[in-house]
Amino acid sequence: MDPAPCDPASKVRGRRMRHVAVPNRRSEQPSQGEATAAASADPVGVDPFDGPEAIWSTMWLPSFAQARSLWLMACYTGPKVKLSRRVGVPIADISKHTAKRQLNPPGAHGFRGRRLRDYAIRLNEKQKLRYHYNVMERQFRKYVERAGRAKGNTGEVLMRVLEQRLDNVIRRLGWARSIWAARQVVGHGHVLVNGRKTDIRSFQVKVGDTITLKEKVYGLVREHLESMPGHQVPGWLSFDPSTLTAEVVAMPTSEEVPFDVNLNLIVEFYR
Repeated sequence: MDPAPCDPASKVRGRRMRHVAVPNRRSEQPSQGEATAAASADPVGVDPFDGPEAIWSTMWLPSFAQARSLWLMACYTGPKVKLSRRVGVPIADISKHTAKRQLNPPGAHGFRGRRLRDYAIRLNEKQKLRYHYNVMERQFRKYVERAGRAKGNTGEVLMRVLEQRLDNVIRRLGWARSIWAARQVVGHGHVLVNGRKTDIRSFQVKVGDTITLKEKVYGLVREHLESMPGHQVPGWLSFDPSTLTAEVVAMPTSEEVPFDVNLNLIVEFYR
């Protein structure tokens, strides 16, 4: 039997995706098998950061809710320690990343000494910050452009915007051990901001916001807090361990970020 037709341009992460023809009119309804194949395929030709509307208008999906779920899944899901080895520093404060004596680059020839050029040095600094906050490149570029339009130092504004992400706030509070676990806590709808469920990881908190959790995750969060006895909550957040309630009391600064990165090199990379 001949294999199913494959679109030559639909190569995602080194593998060829099955091509599913999309009708020109939204009024045409696909069969059940075609809809299932389209829902399980990657959104070829669609930028996930364009929003769920773009995915829904391009792909055959039974509902807008599935398009929104596919849009929210735009994040790195591969090996995590490999990222730390790639940039040479632990991007997460957990044992798998910090226990390595030498974070050599991955691969058979990663141990070789290499002399980095100016571009590679700036690229490495940018990747360190992007991996630390688990942000895709397109979204990170938008953060840099937003920081460049704001008043003040571009690097300081960029760091403040990244720190105010809801998934990062969950990590800073110690309610999750890593940024990936924090994304899961937020994405599953366990976090309440000012009493309202918020499942958007990139939600920007502001001064005065109150952050709480649903009762069904109290046990899990307390286990995380007990597993990190020396964890320090930054000064721009107030946290009550008895009620698991937090509040944003100030704007974050780069001095309060427990991650060493050269912000000037990152800004120069995008110029």
